[in-house]
Amino acid sequence: MNTKTKNNKNKNKPGQHDKDSVDTYKDLTKLIITLSTGTFVLSPAFLGLLQLKSMKFLGYLWTSWALLLISIILGLFVLSSLAGTQHKNEYNIDNLFTKFLSIPQWLTFILGILFFGIFMVKNLFVKV
Repeated sequence: MNTKTKNNKNKNKPGQHDKDSVDTYKDLTKLIITLSTGTFVLSPAFLGLLQLKSMKFLGYLWTSWALLLISIILGLFVLSSLAGTQHKNEYNIDNLFTKFLSIPQWLTFILGILFFGIFMVKNLFVKV
């Protein structure tokens, strides 16, 4: 069997490199879900630093919570899409559906953290 024929047969089978890529992708997605959930659940503890009567800029807090929830939901869909491709014995992180969901997941996570940070800074340091 020549090398060219052998390489063509291996292209159809997922290699360890493909499986490792999917595992890393899944781990990063789980990390973002965990960080989003932790920020969403533990953020009321930070609100204890503020006096509720003087709390302002609540729109930033609500926006942060909404973005973090969207990030969590998108992350679950990303994991589902990866599981669906694995079921077909495909290990492809470049799946259009996976990319379509994971980019907004990252963006909503980053924006959610940013809005929460703005809310905290404005309430702690800005006197209105």
